[in-house]
Amino acid sequence: MVKRIFAGTVLRRAGTPLLLMAAALVSTGCPQSITVPINLVNGFTIPDLGGILAGQPIPEDLNIPPLPICAPLPSRADLEGLFAKAVGALLAQLLHIESVELVDTTLTATEGSFKDITYFDIYWQPSPVQGVIQPEVDLGNGSSIAGLDSPLVLTSSDPVDFLTLLDNEADNPEGECPALGVRVQGRVPASEDMPTISMQIRIRITGRLGV
Repeated sequence: MVKRIFAGTVLRRAGTPLLLMAAALVSTGCPQSITVPINLVNGFTIPDLGGILAGQPIPEDLNIPPLPICAPLPSRADLEGLFAKAVGALLAQLLHIESVELVDTTLTATEGSFKDITYFDIYWQPSPVQGVIQPEVDLGNGSSIAGLDSPLVLTSSDPVDFLTLLDNEADNPEGECPALGVRVQGRVPASEDMPTISMQIRIRITGRLGV
């Protein structure tokens, strides 16, 4: 009872754009979207390149072990908090999160560089389900015969349902970590040029009226 009176008072006092937006959402069911950045991984290096000497070509068929990501992933509650912060607590109460899509992935060399790498592909490897390896999810790739720049912004060729990825990991009882996989071409960087990489993703959170 108190909460309803308070909310109504806020609406009456706010009066203008917020009230009109809330009324429009209620009447039309129009979705509301925000795009936010998330720092997913801070400081990883390209896994074992097979002991190949610096300056030598990286074989195209080189199998690079995926990098386990065992740090806590964003939860639904985290995403709801980001959404509420962006649209305001009042509108957030009227909307439920309908989808969370990956917009792009940015890789930044905080040490070293990408100058020796001419192709970089990154993918998400979900954790196994009942011992069965799950299909990898493409996060994007970039190429340049002159070597790649930092930051490197990658866009997946197919839509990535980030909410489903998070829900699957949260609901998986086996306790294994998902992983990041990379495929690279070019030449093996010298030790001082081997990049230490931070990974930031941008996600689009869409909320819609209803439950």
